[in-house]
Amino acid sequence: MATTQKVVDQYRIYYMTGGAESPLIDVFSGSSHVARLSFHAEGAPLPANLVTQAGVFYLRYRLNQFEDVVGLLRHEQPLYVSLTTPSLIGFIGTSEHEPIGEEESQR
Repeated sequence: MATTQKVVDQYRIYYMTGGAESPLIDVFSGSSHVARLSFHAEGAPLPANLVTQAGVFYLRYRLNQFEDVVGLLRHEQPLYVSLTTPSLIGFIGTSEHEPIGEEESQR
């Protein structure tokens, strides 16, 4: 299995109407679009993750995961997205070890 990882440092959030994928989060490495995170209603089939010919990852999540993902984007750095082929298992996560109780020391 091959795993591709890309560092991300910017994002945009879109709330759309009339579509099956809402909200959407596009993540970037500098000015390069590297992934789209889409959120889907509970109970609806979750589409498979994919990678486009341009190399952009499409990672699919349940709508109830939206706040967790936004929290990660707002509060953690550095971050990266990852996609393994052919399984198409992907994620967004921290790229370095995080100290336990990190937020406690900032109070």
